[in-house]
Amino acid sequence: MNVQQQEAFFAKVGGVLLDSVITRLLLTLTEEEMLQINLDLDVKENDDDPFSYFLNTFPQFEGIVREEVAALQAETIEIME
Repeated sequence: MNVQQQEAFFAKVGGVLLDSVITRLLLTLTEEEMLQINLDLDVKENDDDPFSYFLNTFPQFEGIVREEVAALQAETIEIME
């Protein structure tokens, strides 16, 4: 893979990982918390770092990220063997 292909691949993997983390986070939230996310992110529309928003707002977010990264690593190792 050339550098551009590698960057595209890692961007896709990162997107899939983030989608999985956000989905798991949303399953733990109340309806009010989900509505608040919509309001907060609308206000922060120009903020380039929604990741920091989730880390600072939801204590469980970091743990979910760690679990999803570990799961992805385990799946990758399994595929490579």
